[in-house]
Amino acid sequence: MQTPNTLSGGGLAVKAGNPHNLKSYFDIAAKPEVKIAVMSGAAEYDHLLQVGVSEDQIVSVPDQPSALAALQAGRVDAITMTSAALQSLLTTIKDPNIERVEDFIIAEVNGKRQQAFGSAAFRHEDNDFREAYNRELEKLKKSGRLLEIFEQFGFTKHELPGDVTAEQAIEMW
Repeated sequence: MQTPNTLSGGGLAVKAGNPHNLKSYFDIAAKPEVKIAVMSGAAEYDHLLQVGVSEDQIVSVPDQPSALAALQAGRVDAITMTSAALQSLLTTIKDPNIERVEDFIIAEVNGKRQQAFGSAAFRHEDNDFREAYNRELEKLKKSGRLLEIFEQFGFTKHELPGDVTAEQAIEMW
């Protein structure tokens, strides 16, 4: 496995101005009047429950557009999905009444942040190739070019893994 090049964790969108001041799933759990839409079967559903959001606060929807429709119609106060999927959805709809929570705090359950990393895989015997790849990836990160490339595909700075190594990513799972 190479050094991670992407990070995927939950994302949160709310009405413009973030009227409930939501920055985490814990904030939702602390405000029983807040309702959140999440796609049925999504990992975020379990994450919500694990941090104390009650089932009464969760509105299960069949797909991401349905979550968005529930927020736009005022049936829920927030929606959640992976950060990359959320950004793609918001970029597509361009609704000025809906915003991504930019300072969203990824849920931590049993001491582990609920996130995953993306990276390329290499055969064990291709160590030299993997190391060369990692060196070039590091240059792209430091120059800002990696983000420029990723932005073309709907990713934002929130989906960059920072300085996490392959070994650290494996330990976080």
